[in-house]
Amino acid sequence: MELLDEVLEAGLPELEDWYRSTKEWPEGVECALGLYPLTKNWADYVSGLMKEKFLEKRSFEWEKLFAEANVPVAAHRTSQEWFSDKEITEMLDAGVVSESWSKQYLPD
Repeated sequence: MELLDEVLEAGLPELEDWYRSTKEWPEGVECALGLYPLTKNWADYVSGLMKEKFLEKRSFEWEKLFAEANVPVAAHRTSQEWFSDKEITEMLDAGVVSESWSKQYLPD
């Protein structure tokens, strides 16, 4: 998603050892990249960046990009999104998906 540089430039700390206990974090570090928990401010910031990025592509596109990067993922889709996909409409034409059920979701 190309957000790493942006988050680091914004000042989110990065620790070398991700397996450190929070008790072993350097003084003044309340959270760090890759470690749980993030503070509410950082969680809100990162979530906002991710939301903006996710809105740039359809769920099918994100699913394909993540799969190409070997990230196990299954996108959440609306019914309209499912039935507007070319592969799904081909299955409809082949009778694999019930047309009577799907008519309410198909775009005109």
